[in-house]
Amino acid sequence: MVLTGSIPKVKKYTLSGSRTSWPIGVMEAEHYPAIALCEGGPDFLAAFGHMWAGALEGHIAPVCMSTSEAGIA
Repeated sequence: MVLTGSIPKVKKYTLSGSRTSWPIGVMEAEHYPAIALCEGGPDFLAAFGHMWAGALEGHIAPVCMSTSEAGIA
């Protein structure tokens, strides 16, 4: 949480029980020859658009690092 004055503000929302330390799509990327590693949702969505425009949907797996806590080690 980020505190501004005396009113707490939530910096991000996640689903209860979710694992925010894992990049989105990393498990599905296993069988692809390449990945598009993105930082944040807007870049993640843009990667889909670029793959579609280049007819590369089956060749590149988009992977999103949604938080600074995500790790790929």
